[in-house]
Amino acid sequence: MRKLSNINPFLLFLPFLVLYTAIVLVNPPTGQYGDEGRYIMYARFMIDRFLPPTDLDFDHLGNGPGYSIILIPFIAFRIPMLCIGLLNAVLLYLSVVLLFKTAIKLISFRMALCISLFWAMYLNSYEYIAKVLPEVMISFFMCLALYWLFKAFASNKLKHLIISGF
Repeated sequence: MRKLSNINPFLLFLPFLVLYTAIVLVNPPTGQYGDEGRYIMYARFMIDRFLPPTDLDFDHLGNGPGYSIILIPFIAFRIPMLCIGLLNAVLLYLSVVLLFKTAIKLISFRMALCISLFWAMYLNSYEYIAKVLPEVMISFFMCLALYWLFKAFASNKLKHLIISGF
């Protein structure tokens, strides 16, 4: 039997992908929670090549276009909202794997596993898995940036630094 430390991290954390997918399937996104409607509306505006009028009144600024750009294919091709939730499940799973892959280079396997398990079981993030909100995507990009930054400084290669900057 193989030692736990020799298992591929994608397989090691696979049960969490199953859990996250189950959460989305049990509670699919509706587009009616919090700011979901605004992100969807902005995506529709961008599909129609129309940006909503904005004043420089900081009390009424909406949100940036980043997450709405991610939603454009889902809205344009009328892909069910469930798929957005499933994308969130995959992104949260990948953030756990990337966090582990970064931590294992810096600390012991046991500590890296504990940190990654803490992140994988962080209950506040479960609230956003099945929502059309950018929180899960942001946590994925943070872990991705951390991974590439560490790789850039550890290898001292320009290509890794460019990738981390992207």
